[in-house]
Amino acid sequence: MIGYLVNGAGRLSAALLLPLIALVLIGIGARLLGFNEVVSWPVSLPVIGSGVTANTLIELQSFLFGIMFLFAGASALRRGEHVMVDMLSGTFSDRTRAVIDSLAILFLMLPFLAVAGWASIGFVERSWFAAETSHSGSLTHIFLFKAAIPVGLFLLALESLSRLCGNIVFLIKGEPVRHD
Repeated sequence: MIGYLVNGAGRLSAALLLPLIALVLIGIGARLLGFNEVVSWPVSLPVIGSGVTANTLIELQSFLFGIMFLFAGASALRRGEHVMVDMLSGTFSDRTRAVIDSLAILFLMLPFLAVAGWASIGFVERSWFAAETSHSGSLTHIFLFKAAIPVGLFLLALESLSRLCGNIVFLIKGEPVRHD
């Protein structure tokens, strides 16, 4: 179950790359042509308001990149693509690596994710209650973007717990657990 959630978040992160590229290209084209307002309409829509400006495109790029980064973290951890000190860990036995990995998860990763997750919920709540808009005013409902922070941290915590359980099973049974 955790694998489906984490892999789905990773696929969503990858799928956001094309819209991000499109936003960058449209933004570059609009600036080269001297357009500040790309398009407008009479009704205010959620998130993008009553039109798209050059500022809207830049802000959407930043938020999409942040969402991609947050959702890809758990997927990278699941596939073993996270940062490790290979020069050191390559010399250790599998059991020693599992112990070090478990200790790092217990004493570094999970406490960090708990504190960051707790703080991020308040961050999203304040944004929601204040009806926060972007600095330029071109984006509304900023809490929707900020909500990706606790979601991404939660996915990373789930994957960390899954990895910890796999390490414990390996240390007890001596059989590695596959993370497919």
